[in-house]
Amino acid sequence: MVRQVRVRGAIAIIAVVMGLFLSWGGSSAPAQVEAEAVSQPSLRELVETYYRCGDSKGRSQAASAIVSAAEGDIDKVASELPNVHLWSDQPEGGVWTIPLPSSESVEVTFRLPPDYEPVRAFPLLVVMPKPGETPQSALNAANLALGSACAPVVMIAPNRTIGGMFHERTPAANDLPALLREIRKHVHVDADSVFLFGTGAGGDAAWMAAIMYSFEFVGLVAVDSFPRVPYPEQTYTLLLPNLNELSVLSVWNAGGADGSSDVSPVAAFNRAIVDFAKRTSLPIVGVELPGAANTSVQLPEEETEAILDGRRSGVRSQVQHWFRYRGQGDCGWIRATEIAGDVWEDDQLSIVPAPTTDRDRFITDTIAEKSAFIGGRIDGQNITIETRRCGGVELRLAPGQADFTKPIIIVCNGRKRFEGLIRPSVADLLESAYEDWDFQHPVYARKTFAIRTDSPFEGP
Repeated sequence: MVRQVRVRGAIAIIAVVMGLFLSWGGSSAPAQVEAEAVSQPSLRELVETYYRCGDSKGRSQAASAIVSAAEGDIDKVASELPNVHLWSDQPEGGVWTIPLPSSESVEVTFRLPPDYEPVRAFPLLVVMPKPGETPQSALNAANLALGSACAPVVMIAPNRTIGGMFHERTPAANDLPALLREIRKHVHVDADSVFLFGTGAGGDAAWMAAIMYSFEFVGLVAVDSFPRVPYPEQTYTLLLPNLNELSVLSVWNAGGADGSSDVSPVAAFNRAIVDFAKRTSLPIVGVELPGAANTSVQLPEEETEAILDGRRSGVRSQVQHWFRYRGQGDCGWIRATEIAGDVWEDDQLSIVPAPTTDRDRFITDTIAEKSAFIGGRIDGQNITIETRRCGGVELRLAPGQADFTKPIIIVCNGRKRFEGLIRPSVADLLESAYEDWDFQHPVYARKTFAIRTDSPFEGP
């Protein structure tokens, strides 16, 4: 007699998640048990199912199955994240069309290393093109300039600069993080080895992308370029410290464009940046070469390899970041969720200090007042958050940052906002990895705060 076997408990949840309708025939009990054992997905397969679900309801059902299979042990689930297989074979080169939050799309030309395999995570090099330069030409120029230093690495170049301007439309400020997430979905990227490269105006864009989205990158190689901002002498003092964990190599020719001995603007700005970096211990290396501007630049091999061999080293206990738009307010374990008040969107800025005021200080303070700031420090079980012009923040705690079995105290802008236990959550772990498509930096707990009053602290 044929009878249907209904799968119970966790197996039933698994069946819902995977959309499978399982049935077995036969009257033999051992055969039924064997069929159940064969059909039950592993924890890794369940985790992979979660990330293949395109809707939140499906992910919620998958999360329930994962919790059941792991018996609520978040460490078991976290240990599977780096091992998920979510990528397929790709051609060695081609073009992806990627939609962006600004409602526009971008065409991204890519090249994969000859030994690319989806099961292995590879470094990523983002090449910013010059205006009028095709992505293919930008990749060729990067290959020629970097030589063997860029292999094996996934290389991409958008057909226009993304996130490379000091002045952006507010929706466009989310485009670069969204683009990088989509790249991580297309190919298996090592999230701790993402680099920027650009020459000329493309290098200017790479500078700005590195400064405003510093958490996304580990290194920058810029050629004959500099970050273009209003009032650079004062603005640099605010923004360049964003690069305190990002290695930078800037290479430029010293002479004027006409071959004269005059110092080019590129050289003048880079000299000032390198001098500031030395005084503030920023990891910026500058190499000035003899010759006229806009001529061929030979990158120093040792310094270039040092940048492209770099990796992000763990979670920082102290972070700080100046920015303009919410999409730029990311320090990894702490993020801005909204900007308080009106967003500074103007593309022009005119500052006229009074005759008796300190000009540098006045300009710096004016730019700081229009900008947003987020910073944080973890000292044992004490977490301190400081913000300016932020309407809300999200705290994202990783294993090892705090002891989740003991009370945690959170102070935001001088006010105690929380004291107690923060429970690790499998749901937070799974969804934070989904939001970033990053399986190397597990988030055990998330907590959000609305900022009702701004920070009383003063800028630098």
